[in-house]
Amino acid sequence: MKDILIDLTGLLGLCSLAYGCWLFEPPLAFIVTGILLMIFAYKAAPAPTQKKKVE
Repeated sequence: MKDILIDLTGLLGLCSLAYGCWLFEPPLAFIVTGILLMIFAYKAAPAPTQKKKVE
C-alpha cells in the first residue's frame, strides 16, 4: 500500500509540473514530461547482473 501511495504521489507531482509548464509554454510540457519519464524509467530498470569469472 505504501509503494502505491508513493507512486501516486510521484505521478501527481509529474502531472502538476507538466501542467505548470503547459501554462507557461505548451511544447515545454511535452519536453519536461518526456525527460522526467526517461529518468524514472532509467532508475526503475533493474540493474544488470554481473557474472563472476571462474578461474
